Amino acid sequence: RDVSFLGFPSYQILIPGFSEVQQETDLLAKVYNTRAYLAPYLACPERIGSKTAKLLLGILEYWADSPMENQMTMLYSIYPDMEFPAEDLRKGWAYLAAMCYVLLGDYGSAADKILSIHRIARDTGNSRTDFYRILYYYLTLRDVGKGHAEAVRCLERLFEPSLCTEIDDLMAEEAAVIRKQYKSCGSLKCPEEIPDGECGTWAQVRRKLFSVWKEHVPDQQALAAYFEDSRGKIR
Repeated sequence: RDVSFLGFPSYQILIPGFSEVQQETDLLAKVYNTRAYLAPYLACPERIGSKTAKLLLGILEYWADSPMENQMTMLYSIYPDMEFPAEDLRKGWAYLAAMCYVLLGDYGSAADKILSIHRIARDTGNSRTDFYRILYYYLTLRDVGKGHAEAVRCLERLFEPSLCTEIDDLMAEEAAVIRKQYKSCGSLKCPEEIPDGECGTWAQVRRKLFSVWKEHVPDQQALAAYFEDSRGKIR
């Protein structure tokens, strides 16, 4: 289809089953904006609190079914060499979502995410399969009301000491689960708090920009003549 409203003669080619076509909406613009806004917090995971975790969950769940957008490198686009838990299974987003749920005290939702990761790890023979399994059981125990120490004691009856120690160290403090597993990049200024309503600004700018493009459609014949004339001069 003709998409020359971008400012130059151009066409969009769609491949059924492969191309990801999205309708431009306020919600989509806000999701992109929120993802960009969260970059400094991801660079400083020690600053991620309940409010930030809720925003993270929003964009992680929104992109959950998008193979292109649910990659961790889309969140950390300026740190492409970083390694993320479960990303080797293409489930890094689900693992981060689980940790956000843990930070918020929602162990049931966290367990659901980890269970989906464990199944893929088991079926593919992943080296971290046992870790995901014990983590799932730990989260399930917490979801039914067990405290951290009691849950770990239950696990010690069933799993190797090294795995229990890893879970104990990782999950002892809810507020630290993300900080312990994701690097602090330090090159971006760590914000203290997300101001209410801050994430709506870019959505308004984006909407206005598209409006301007569509209202000022270029004269394609004039552009074609210009390019043809330029090509003749180059020759």
